This record gives sequence, C-alpha cells and structure tokens, in this order.
Amino acid sequence: MATALNYVSMDDVRPASEVDFAAEPLASSEFRCKDGLVVTLETSKLDGKTWARVLVHAEPPPEPPPAAPAASVDGAQPDGQAQPGEKPPEPPAGDKPPGDKPAGEKPEDTPAEKLAKEVTELQGKLSGWAFAIPDYKAQVIAKHMNDLLAAPPAVETPAVGAPAPTDEPGEDQPAPVQEPAKGDDQADDGGGG
Repeated sequence: MATALNYVSMDDVRPASEVDFAAEPLASSEFRCKDGLVVTLETSKLDGKTWARVLVHAEPPPEPPPAAPAASVDGAQPDGQAQPGEKPPEPPAGDKPPGDKPAGEKPEDTPAEKLAKEVTELQGKLSGWAFAIPDYKAQVIAKHMNDLLAAPPAVETPAVGAPAPTDEPGEDQPAPVQEPAKGDDQADDGGGG
C-alpha cells in the first residue's frame, strides 16, 4: 500500500469536472508523508475506466518534545551553557550566530515553508484534472483493511450452561487405568505357584 503511488502510469486525462466522483465511487486512499504532506486519491468508474483525482494538503507533524539538557558529571552545563548566575560564554572570533547569512544570500526555507511550496506546486499540477489509471493500480489503491489483515483464529466457546472442559476426570469421563509397575519382587519366574 505504501508504494501504491510509485510508477503510476496514466492511460488518459480529462478535466475533473467531466468525472462525477460521487456517481460510482470506488475508494478513497490517503497517504501521509513524514513531513506533513497529505495526498488523497479518490477513484471512480466512468466509461469502463477507473478515474482518479489527486487532492493535496498539508498537516504539519507535531513538534517533537524538547530534549532536556543533561548536566555532566562535574556539574558543568553541556554545549558551553553558563551555570545559573554566570555570564554566557563568548562565541569564538569569526563564528556567526546560526541563521545569519552573508548580505545578499537568501536564508534557507524552514521545513514549514518547504512543505507549503510543495503543496502549492502539486496543487497547481494536479488539481482540476482526473486521470485514468490502469486496473492493477486501481486494485491496489482500493484495498480495504480487511484485505490486508489475516482473519483472527477461531475461538471455541462452550455452549451456554455446558460445564467448562477440565483435565480432571469427571462423572462423564472415566478415570485412566494405571497398571502397577513390576519390580524385582514381583518378577514373573515363569513357573506356577
């Protein structure tokens, strides 16, 4: 399922307004990327072909919790941080604070800005279009959770009012018969008595 969008070939394309996705809907699959990009593929049947439209939006992933700095064994703060009440250390000569760029150089985009640009680019290319996709891809995209999971093992339940099965012999179970073990004193000498 995760690779369903790899190597998708399109058999045909038409404006999405020409395909009524509510008339014969097949499936809607949502793919979530680690960076927050969400791609939804809605499929429908029309003229014997499977048509798909691609909807794209962003849901930025939650921020990871900040890591608590661990103090070293001697009590010094990590990463050159000052002890409470101390003056912070000076940066070495020639070092620039993070994020400062030389004059005229554009700063790098933040992850949120990169995501917004990607969503805008994909929406510009894909929105407003319906794509005819091959049946083998449509079958992969239309899989349901039940198609992907094995059936749980059957559990036998006793009938209501029936006694629970036990390993102990009961009234309806005969006790196992045990033969006495023959020792040296009970050995059969083959002769009569």
